[in-house]
Amino acid sequence: MKFEDFKLNPEWEPGIAKTYQCFYNEIWQDNEYTRFGLDINKGDVVVDLGGSIGLFAHFAINKGADVVYSFEANPDVFNYLKLNVNKANIVPTNGFISNREDGEHYNIEKIFKTFTLDKVNFMKIDIEGHEFEFILDAPDEYLKKVSKFAIEVHMFGMYENKAEQFIKLLDMIEKLSLLGFKINMEHVHKQYNIYMLYASK
Repeated sequence: MKFEDFKLNPEWEPGIAKTYQCFYNEIWQDNEYTRFGLDINKGDVVVDLGGSIGLFAHFAINKGADVVYSFEANPDVFNYLKLNVNKANIVPTNGFISNREDGEHYNIEKIFKTFTLDKVNFMKIDIEGHEFEFILDAPDEYLKKVSKFAIEVHMFGMYENKAEQFIKLLDMIEKLSLLGFKINMEHVHKQYNIYMLYASK
């Protein structure tokens, strides 16, 4: 699927379209979410946290996923997620991903229960700094139901020389490691304080 196939709000500034083009390249050409042996296979159940306009959801379907549950918090962006994923095997949800389950918030337990999932083969997480609490506060029993995680880690505290996020990152690595996940990390965008954490069993 080409980037030009995705619908964008014509009222968005040109720079926003360029940003989405970069996101498309990162997912479809650079394979930033499928490295270190992590891949999406035929028949997989995929959860896409931070669905944007549907770039990763379509990538997962193109790789052979059976179904993708895609979550986007921004209402305007979510409208274009819905326009771009009008397929029965891509399920869009407007909701916030966090460690809460009230209102429009979804933690990992609420995701599994809402869609009556027994397992998730691949969970992609790009939730702008909320990844720490989402993983650290998640019950082990639900993390174990996920086979692979591709997590974009936002180390915003580096700009202010704060150690809080480094500690949370180490805690997140420890938690997943103790659950039997093999961990790999890569500083994918050297110009930004954004890393990728890959966890697989």
